[in-house]
Amino acid sequence: MFIDYITLLLVNAAAGLLLTAFYLVWGLDRPHQNHWAAGFAAVSVVALAAGLHMALTWPVPRLPEANLVWANVAFGELTVLAGALFLAMALATAKNWPLTGVAPLALVWGLTAMVIGAYMIRLNLSNAPLLTGSAIILAGAAAVGAAPLFARVRPPGSVPMIRGLLAVMLAVAAGIFLFIAAGAYLVHLRTYSQP
Repeated sequence: MFIDYITLLLVNAAAGLLLTAFYLVWGLDRPHQNHWAAGFAAVSVVALAAGLHMALTWPVPRLPEANLVWANVAFGELTVLAGALFLAMALATAKNWPLTGVAPLALVWGLTAMVIGAYMIRLNLSNAPLLTGSAIILAGAAAVGAAPLFARVRPPGSVPMIRGLLAVMLAVAAGIFLFIAAGAYLVHLRTYSQP
């Protein structure tokens, strides 16, 4: 039996997406942002530790009934990139630095997420490929949309509307991840409780 901690990755991603949604609405333009750093740091620690382990050791195997190896790439590597992004957010907010340097990371992570999400749908990967892939695409699109805000490239008069839309996109993606994780936790607890 292999250890599958994709549920942890999903819950941590949901926490990071919700934190970022709150930050876009209530923190992005505030002069003192260091109180956001602990949340971003906590999410980054889990993402980097679990994501690096998954990306480097590939613990999810090919089983006789299903090839699950793709999950090591789709979830592990994407989580490492997210962990780096959240770590950069933690450092920037802790030091009250501008997020200009974070913008390229958000853009690259977002584009990568959208490609992975699209391929998950196209290749019919996961138990719910359309739901999972759509959530990843939605989170990626929000990251791409947030990159110009982080870089301070903002169309006049549209910033609150854009920030609100991005926050909703992140919250919806987080909700989907939590829904998927809840079902997976139920299956894991039922499966692993059997003698």
